[in-house]
Amino acid sequence: MKADKSFFKHILKYPISKTSRNFIKDYNKNNFILFMTLVVRNEEEIIERHIRFHYAMGVDGFIVTSHKSTDKTNNILENLKKEGLVKEIIYKNTPNHQHSTWVSEMIHLAKNKYKADWIINSDADEFYYSKNLDLKKSIAEYAQL
Repeated sequence: MKADKSFFKHILKYPISKTSRNFIKDYNKNNFILFMTLVVRNEEEIIERHIRFHYAMGVDGFIVTSHKSTDKTNNILENLKKEGLVKEIIYKNTPNHQHSTWVSEMIHLAKNKYKADWIINSDADEFYYSKNLDLKKSIAEYAQL
């Protein structure tokens, strides 16, 4: 059976779930709470730029897990926490890197303590750019609001 092209266009037009689209529709385009989570280790060269960039792009808060950082990463994070950009810093000194477990913990914290509506998990070297310089607005537009 040959698939109808309009079927694929429909799927590509709505790459996020219907539940997510309906959830966002309940909010004004800039009214939802956007958080970002990061797992870092020795990222002193980039972590401050990463957080300040995404804050300027509309991220409301950051939750960061630092795993065995031995450079100035933890000091930078503490200073950003004093400024109010970083909401939580979780220090891990376990021998194993348990990325998915830590990300799940941070998501739970963002949802329950900070009432985050949308959460982006990122690495320190990943920068999320929005043409209109507003991630919230872009998320809402992407969801066809």
